[in-house]
Amino acid sequence: LDVVCFKPLSSNYSCELDNHLQVSQGLSPLSKGDFFALFWPAWVSTFTENLISKAFTATGISPVNPDVILDRFRHISPDSLESVSSGSTAYSAEDWLKACTTLQAEVKDSRSVGARKLGQTIHHLSSQVELLQVEVDGLRKKLYQNRKRQKQPNRQLDLQQHQEYHGGAMMWSPRAFREARARMAVAEQEAQEEELKKAETRELAAASKLYKEKIAEEKREQ
Repeated sequence: LDVVCFKPLSSNYSCELDNHLQVSQGLSPLSKGDFFALFWPAWVSTFTENLISKAFTATGISPVNPDVILDRFRHISPDSLESVSSGSTAYSAEDWLKACTTLQAEVKDSRSVGARKLGQTIHHLSSQVELLQVEVDGLRKKLYQNRKRQKQPNRQLDLQQHQEYHGGAMMWSPRAFREARARMAVAEQEAQEEELKKAETRELAAASKLYKEKIAEEKREQ
């Protein structure tokens, strides 16, 4: 259900948020009071009768059909997974099903409490990584729009590149202004990219730490 229903909901909410930022030109800050006004149209447009029916059918809930889910595990063998992923060292966040299948093939008792717990952990971490990626992409868009549309008050252009003394009034050409604005834009972009990189590093480190702790716990229980 989370893939069939909530992924389109996330996309529709992102569209509502983008439209809001475009209409306001990024000049009005986004507050908690704006959340429901953006969320409700996305919810209504997403959770239609047709989509809900597809979600229940895709998961084998209504009509009852457990083979819809079981066939995904039956038709995936470790050999096929190895051939598909031979060119990479790790599964991506979207490939949590392949990771769980590989886990079942490698663990002696795939139905043990520890194995099931580890499989649930893989699914949880994969979902968290996808959500974090959506959040990072949203922050990138927001930073780009703020940099492009918002005016920067009390910012002085670096027109004077050299340290020599200038006496009296100075006349600056349009080219000097363009170059100064370009240097300022580059400096701002580098600073924002550095902040995003630090945020991504912190989130990935936290997810990696949690994953390693679960692996260590599974090894202790075996």
